[in-house]
Amino acid sequence: DTTYLEACIENHTKSNLYMDQVDFEPAQQWSATILEADEHPSVVKSTIRDLCKQPVLIRAAGGIYNYLYQLRPSSDEPGQMKTEGSSILGKFQITWRTNLGEPGRLQTQNIHSTPTPSKDVDLRAVKIPPVIFLERPFMGQSMPYKSNRENSWPF
Repeated sequence: DTTYLEACIENHTKSNLYMDQVDFEPAQQWSATILEADEHPSVVKSTIRDLCKQPVLIRAAGGIYNYLYQLRPSSDEPGQMKTEGSSILGKFQITWRTNLGEPGRLQTQNIHSTPTPSKDVDLRAVKIPPVIFLERPFMGQSMPYKSNRENSWPF
């Protein structure tokens, strides 16, 4: 089971925020991966560029930036997939600087998930193009699968 967590950071202050760190610290039963948009193929990858990466700028008076994380159970064993009754996903650690370099820090409390009812049917992607461009239609194929804790099979 994969869970997606989106953090939308809005700046309602009078100065720009330069985000130094927006890290999600998953709970013990989860592993987290940040999902970022792929860069255009014409952009040259460089170790120096990665080391000198500019902080994300969130503009004053209403600027917004979204972060997307993919959470997966940290254990592949079905019995240890999730601690029974635990809805804790983890917490965020956020640090930033203002225009004058003043630091700011925020650590959230634990973020909880809401239980989702089990589905009788899942939809799985069978065939998708190797490259998909944002905001452009694409062709793909999917197949419905019967969901069952013991086994899954196509209709």
